[in-house]
Amino acid sequence: MEPFKNLMSDDVVRLIAFHLGRSLEGFDADTFVASITPRLAPLELKERVNLISDHMLDVLPRSTLDRNKILVGMLDPDKLASANKSSDADGMRGWGVWPLTDVVGRSGPIVLKNSEIRASRISCENL
Repeated sequence: MEPFKNLMSDDVVRLIAFHLGRSLEGFDADTFVASITPRLAPLELKERVNLISDHMLDVLPRSTLDRNKILVGMLDPDKLASANKSSDADGMRGWGVWPLTDVVGRSGPIVLKNSEIRASRISCENL
């Protein structure tokens, strides 16, 4: 049986880079992948998630709304039919979502103005 830590594999890193590249102008997916994949092998599962999310935080916008819009856009658009599938070019799902949720959790406290809260509610309703 394959080690559990391999749920965060080179393939997951490449898919995250692919999806980041769809939203981030000038994003260098090859550099992103090359900065992570050689370091994965000795790491355990949570350490791998931390490494990936560290690099994601380095390239994602500082604005909470902009960052979260990109993260939501990386998710598989078919919320129900693909729940048991692995991440792919259609979107991140299953275990592949963990680094994305880690980014949200590590982004610090969210302080929004009323106008940002309204905009956030509207965009969430449109998901």
